Amino acid sequence: MSFECKQCEREVSNSEMMGIAIGHVGKAILEKNLGTQAFSKGEFSAGFLNGLKVPCPSCNKCDWKFK
Repeated sequence: MSFECKQCEREVSNSEMMGIAIGHVGKAILEKNLGTQAFSKGEFSAGFLNGLKVPCPSCNKCDWKFK
């Protein structure tokens, strides 16, 4: 199953749509709860990758940082 944008006709898979939906919900929750506090999208992304234990394709280690 896939989804297609009525405007630009871009097609996305069911898995990609789930990722987009989770990303939007997560962003809304973070923005609401953090308010005006400093928030780094890069640091959050690195922490998220480390939390999921996503390995590096080259060395197979899980130690990501934001540059």
